[in-house]
Amino acid sequence: MLNLSFVVIATFTGLFTQINVSKIQNDTVKGRFYMNPPSYYLMHVNYPVDQVLFNRGDTTFIYYPETREGFKLISNYSNSPEVSKSLIPVFKDEYLTKLGMILVKSDYKNGVLTKYYSPTDSKSKLKFIKIVYKNHLINRIEVIDRDNNVVKRSVYGNYKRVNNRNIPMRIKNYSRINKDSAVSQIDYDSVIYREKLPDSIENYKIPPEIKLKEMKW
Repeated sequence: MLNLSFVVIATFTGLFTQINVSKIQNDTVKGRFYMNPPSYYLMHVNYPVDQVLFNRGDTTFIYYPETREGFKLISNYSNSPEVSKSLIPVFKDEYLTKLGMILVKSDYKNGVLTKYYSPTDSKSKLKFIKIVYKNHLINRIEVIDRDNNVVKRSVYGNYKRVNNRNIPMRIKNYSRINKDSAVSQIDYDSVIYREKLPDSIENYKIPPEIKLKEMKW
């Protein structure tokens, strides 16, 4: 299962290769991504299996066309955005505000800017989303829970210019930092800007006869 989502300020498409490493699973996933920020994304996997992952509002769905199986994903952090897994991090405060986050603290030291965002929902399991900038580019994003544990971390690198924007072509994601960590490395290629996504992508739907199963992640 892919482990991606993002908050961006431009419409992009491109290719990706994701390598996942954990105690229970080592695999490689390849495919194409589409995004129409800040509200929609779609990932079409073509290796090792045919798989489509996309969102509708705050809900993420997975569909396997070959086996005709569909899943609705339920996150432990459903009351806050999964920005630690961001695909292309071109952030503005107003986009995080739309996602229910507010800037509560900002530090600058030795050329490094660190911003802390908190969820407006008091029931959220998150305490902060921490974003670290180096040379005016996002270096890493961390999700910190109420016990001050870093539960997710993403590190960004290999920036390139696409449509006058700095885009990271490599991202490393870490989860469950304090216990059994899982690591994924994502490499992007052929990233291009588009004025608009094709209707077949932006309005993608799982066939109505498919009964969706709920899955926690």
